[in-house]
Amino acid sequence: MKKEVSKKQQSAKALHPERSRRTGVGGKIAIIGGGNLGSAIAEGLLKSKFCKAGDIIVTKRDTATIKKLEAKGIRTGSDNAAAVKQSELIILAVKPYQVSEVLNSFKKVLTPNHIVVSVVTGVLIKDIEDII
Repeated sequence: MKKEVSKKQQSAKALHPERSRRTGVGGKIAIIGGGNLGSAIAEGLLKSKFCKAGDIIVTKRDTATIKKLEAKGIRTGSDNAAAVKQSELIILAVKPYQVSEVLNSFKKVLTPNHIVVSVVTGVLIKDIEDII
C-alpha cells in the first residue's frame, strides 16, 4: 500500500536537500557578502537545518568580521572565485554599488550548473545577466 504524502511534506522535502535531492541544490552554498544580511542567511540556513555548516562558505573582504561564523563551523574566506568553484548555489548579498566588481571577480568560473540568487536591493536580474 502506497503511503500518501501531503503537500506540506512535499514542500519540506523540496526545501531540504539532505532529505531530497529534487531541488538540485544538494551541495555547497557560497554566500558572497558576509555583512549583516549574508551572515543572517548563513545562520538561518544552519538554524533551519537546511544544510550543514561545512556546506556553507561566506566571503567578505575583511574576514575578521565574520569569525563568529567560523566558530559555528561555516567556512569563510575572501576569494569569491574559489568559493564559487566549490559551490552549486551562489547567494549574492553585497551592496548595490559592489555588484559589478564582485560579479566580475567570479564570472569566469561560473558554469551552467551554478544557481545564482541575488538578495541585492535595487539591482535588476537583467543587470546581473548583462555582467555574467
